[in-house]
Amino acid sequence: MEKQIDFISICKGIGIILVVLGHLNIGEYWHQVIYSFHMPLFFFISGYLFKNIYLEIPKEFLLKKAKTLYIPFVKWALIFLLLHNVFVYFHIEKGMYDIKDYLIGGANILLFCNYDPILGPTWFLRSLFVSFLIFYTVLFFTRERKGYRIPVFILLLLIGTICSINDISVPYKIERDCVIASILMAGFTFRNTPPRLSQYYSQNKRIMGVCITVVSLVILLCINIQANKVDISNSRFGNPLMLVSTSFMGITLVWSFSKLITNYQGMMTKTLHIIGDNSMAIFMF
Repeated sequence: MEKQIDFISICKGIGIILVVLGHLNIGEYWHQVIYSFHMPLFFFISGYLFKNIYLEIPKEFLLKKAKTLYIPFVKWALIFLLLHNVFVYFHIEKGMYDIKDYLIGGANILLFCNYDPILGPTWFLRSLFVSFLIFYTVLFFTRERKGYRIPVFILLLLIGTICSINDISVPYKIERDCVIASILMAGFTFRNTPPRLSQYYSQNKRIMGVCITVVSLVILLCINIQANKVDISNSRFGNPLMLVSTSFMGITLVWSFSKLITNYQGMMTKTLHIIGDNSMAIFMF
């Protein structure tokens, strides 16, 4: 169990480093490569960690997600809200807030709404919360008809990408949450694959791991030669087939590389582990 936690932390560590790199001036091509899979990686991990037992305890699951997503959103948003006028003083933000603005901002925060551009990173918390509600609802009502699950999530993926391609604006960006819910399902499905397929990735075989890592990297880079700009935070998904392909290759790349280095207690592994364990704080800033 400890190795599993280490492995997930390393995946998250690599993911948050990619998030930081994606905000730097690294060139349009590399920006496209990173954005094609770095956020799907986090959603895939969230789906992977979902346990079937949660379907038997909906109240506990909802409280758990409120504790891990809603409360952090409120905490970080309130911090930024209270510091707004300080940011204005240092020319980071524009327009001083008065009491009314603070009250409106506080109300929006409690309603799980991003009210200020500087709160951009918190979209992840709200969207993951809503996506989990969609994901959980589908799984809960298909407990006896599991064969319906994959078609439903494929439909959600298509709905989200079609809305994006046609610039159809949906309140609260629900189209984005539909796509994210389908990525959660991908992670959940992978977690619950037959043992043979799961062991294929979990066994610590160097040659196999290196091959998977290298091949997935090459394919990812080749696919991204074809322009397909993805920016999940702004509900831009591009071609759904390209989205699925680049997400799959990118996730496979990080997954396999993390498996390779999990058992090596070197400086790089320990650093990635620490970064992964603190990924939320890094993401907010």
